[in-house]
Amino acid sequence: MAAYPVVVVGGGISGMGAAWQLHQRGIPVLLLEGEAQVGGVVQSEIHADGFRLDLGAQTLSTRDPRLLDDLATMGFASGVGLLRADPAEGKGFVVFGGAPTRLPLGLLDFLTTPLLSMRGRATLLSAPFRRSFARFADPSEEESLRAIATRWLGKEVADRMVDPLVSGVLAGDPDRVSASAVFPKLVEAARKHRSLAGALVALRRQRRKQTSGRSPSARGIYSFSDGLGAWPAAVARILGQSRVQTRASVLSVEQTGSIWRVRWERSEPGGVRQIHEAEAAGVILAVPARQAANLVRGLPGGDPASLALRAIPSAPVAVVHLAWPRAQVAHAVRGFGLLAGSAEDRRILSSHWPSGLFRGKAPEGQVLTANFVGGAHNPERVDLDDDALVDLVASELADLLGARGTPSLTRVSRWVPGIPQYTFGHPQRLETVRDLELRNPGLVLVGSWRGGASLRSCWASGRQAANGFALGAPSG
Repeated sequence: MAAYPVVVVGGGISGMGAAWQLHQRGIPVLLLEGEAQVGGVVQSEIHADGFRLDLGAQTLSTRDPRLLDDLATMGFASGVGLLRADPAEGKGFVVFGGAPTRLPLGLLDFLTTPLLSMRGRATLLSAPFRRSFARFADPSEEESLRAIATRWLGKEVADRMVDPLVSGVLAGDPDRVSASAVFPKLVEAARKHRSLAGALVALRRQRRKQTSGRSPSARGIYSFSDGLGAWPAAVARILGQSRVQTRASVLSVEQTGSIWRVRWERSEPGGVRQIHEAEAAGVILAVPARQAANLVRGLPGGDPASLALRAIPSAPVAVVHLAWPRAQVAHAVRGFGLLAGSAEDRRILSSHWPSGLFRGKAPEGQVLTANFVGGAHNPERVDLDDDALVDLVASELADLLGARGTPSLTRVSRWVPGIPQYTFGHPQRLETVRDLELRNPGLVLVGSWRGGASLRSCWASGRQAANGFALGAPSG
């Protein structure tokens, strides 16, 4: 039986981050991924006609110098495989009154945006100095993102800016998503300092300490010349074929004494499926919550943890890529994209514009869009057939962007279970998972359902999980 210091189950960005950190520390690792290739929701396609599609996640947004250092170590640097959006093209839009309206970026924008009335602007400008957390003495009290944004920033900001962000980026319902689960540090700091201004100053100081004196760079929006999928593919290549097994379906994770045993089934050449087994001093489960629930059920503390993991909902989404010749789209389609809040009753959650952010994502003279459908509000739309989804999105973009005629490219991808939702009770569910880890030394669980669903957060949580292991044995 093969033996490793650590086995990582799951080759999404969290798992790849963990495997990368272990490798960088000289700790041999085996990574098991159930699909044919690593990356999870980070998958890319390069078409012969020049289109470069990201089938799931669309961009990497970060200001973390450590992540940028990791990418540079892999061989990705600005102009060498790594693309950074021009800050001038980083503007975003929301649907307001049935039309795209630019999101404000600075103070002057907030003073002039049609998204806010005079009263809405006054409420927002006074927000940093209001002691809006003074009446909340119980830190366990949860509020929805809409409720906390309304109380903190005003109803207009909550409905016209926060709602579209939650719906369009997280595919969530702002009335069900827990603010303390999505922004735990911000909510905690606001309770402590009793104002938004005090909270932001405290968090900025904390961030500087965490970067060891290095000031974080300005936030950038990134992609890769060959698509986001080049990132996990590079990690797998650096780890080596002997350390990464794809099409490996993990059957069980068990512990005897201080030794963990992982069993998996793998498709071998010729279609034969064989059972494999490995021993390890530690196991990192970097898989969706429901898959983790199945694997931990028989462990000490596994039953309540399994129930908690199964209680984490996910919002399925379909990503519909459509492209048109530039002359057939009235809108400029420059910038990050368009978000649709629930009040606008649109049939898409968002429209991302890869060709409006990065050169090389589409052939010259073509406009490429990546449109999200479904989410927490309308999960049933993901089940529509490809033709119906294409027609639905084309109709929406005809209305919102003035896109006319037959698209020059169509591609539909579905992601089920989809994006984890940090709904009410999420912090308590994570406490149950933490208890499972304490009762099973050497076991760590990570994923987009814990610590943030962004690519940056997933990579960081994977790296952090790996830091709990020493060569040959878990350190704590």
